[in-house]
Amino acid sequence: MMEEEGEAPDRVQRQSRNVSAGSEPAMDPAVQMELVYDKLCMLDYREKFIKPKAIKGFHKWYFAFPLTKTPSLQFNLFLDLCAWLMAEISGAFFLSLKKKN
Repeated sequence: MMEEEGEAPDRVQRQSRNVSAGSEPAMDPAVQMELVYDKLCMLDYREKFIKPKAIKGFHKWYFAFPLTKTPSLQFNLFLDLCAWLMAEISGAFFLSLKKKN
């Protein structure tokens, strides 16, 4: 079952806090996913991706770390999200190719 938006699991919060001052914060998966999540929000993914699929939203660290209970669901959602993003940038052309296959 997918987690709703909001608080991340404890292990994600612990891992994101463990970034030391000397390390490169841009390489931290939690930081990277926060940047991606902000961009998804700018693309209005909740209205255009989440609502049409009738699924719960995911928190901003959902794809930063593997889920132990349902990694296949996490991966399938990631693939769906990638397909939606490709459709957003390529428009009707991508959708027409998908219908032909």
